[in-house]
Amino acid sequence: MKRFFLGLIMLLLIAVSVYGKWHYDQKVADTVNNTVSSVSKSESEGKATAAEDKGDTEASLKTMLAGAEEGFADQMRSTVGEGESLTIVAAGSDVVHAQAGESFPALFVQDLKEKYRTDQIELKVVHFGNQTSLDVMSNQEAEQIAALEPDIFIYSPLVLNDDGSVSIDDTLYSLNDMVETVENENPGAAIYIQPPQPMYEAEYYVSRIQQLQDEIAASDNLTYINHWESWPITDDEALPTFVENSQPTAAGHTLWAEHLFTFFTTESAAE
Repeated sequence: MKRFFLGLIMLLLIAVSVYGKWHYDQKVADTVNNTVSSVSKSESEGKATAAEDKGDTEASLKTMLAGAEEGFADQMRSTVGEGESLTIVAAGSDVVHAQAGESFPALFVQDLKEKYRTDQIELKVVHFGNQTSLDVMSNQEAEQIAALEPDIFIYSPLVLNDDGSVSIDDTLYSLNDMVETVENENPGAAIYIQPPQPMYEAEYYVSRIQQLQDEIAASDNLTYINHWESWPITDDEALPTFVENSQPTAAGHTLWAEHLFTFFTTESAAE
């Protein structure tokens, strides 16, 4: 009889142990399932939120780009609109990097960032100092520009540096070499040509700038930014307020930046 009870007790212990193991496994399984369900739900909600945010960004950018210059707007949509950075490369004489953050390219890009409420606009500045257009060609400076992979390339041909030493034909030849090199390496880039700063009572220089403008007007793939429209005319005594010793003053850089901003956005920088 004693053995019978001992056997019964052993069976009960085994049954309790088996049930306890089964119950524990069920709780673990339920916990895992709940956790997986929560993670899946969180991931789904996260993806939905990200998709909504992207949709909101694209819709907002589309609204803000209404009326903007076509090439610029296309580049903004394909970069910033897709969560990537827009690279703007500005190149020219040492004017493009003068006065550090107060130069016209820096002021212009800062205005763009504020308007479009983004930090995903990157400015890269390349200055050629006092080099002439022929120097730039012989030093293969165009390769340096192309390697920066610009989405937007704004180039000021070295007409002023060339004045008196390089013919306008050679200036234009160097310009074409620059454009072709950048285009070949960056076929999707939008390229814009602008003149250097105006000069007070410099008739020969003015005639060379006109030849540059005529050359660009005859081109099918280049856009000319005529910022001279915003400056006092070259025989106006007010011009030295904006250009002193052949260099733009702080007021000149501001005026230049505002023209660029208006050109690309069709809005005033003050709006």
